[in-house]
Amino acid sequence: MAILNTQINTRSPEFAANRDAMLEQVESLRTLLGKVSEGGDEKSQQRHVARGKLLVRDRINALLDPGSAFLEVAPLAAEVPLHLREAEGALEEPARRGSCAWERPRPRPEDACARVAPARDRVAEEAKK
Repeated sequence: MAILNTQINTRSPEFAANRDAMLEQVESLRTLLGKVSEGGDEKSQQRHVARGKLLVRDRINALLDPGSAFLEVAPLAAEVPLHLREAEGALEEPARRGSCAWERPRPRPEDACARVAPARDRVAEEAKK
């Protein structure tokens, strides 16, 4: 097997700073994953159970055989990304309306017409020639 040589100095201050920054990001991610795995705040959970419904992870556990593995593919799909969460003016909680909170607003029909009109006019002028 070939040996890969590296120029990384694990004792340098830059390496230590990068390592500390990465560990901080990992801890932030673990904290967020823990929050997501709780399944919402206590009030929402109680309201859901009061309606006679199971929480999401309880439903999954009821479907799985005991001891079988389960891989949650996108546990942060409805959450605001960390880099946006930390940005100034970032949303405190994601919008819970079936789409991502950071999604760009959809164009309005009048905006589309404003973009199409000049092209339509140009084609009409060329057709007259």
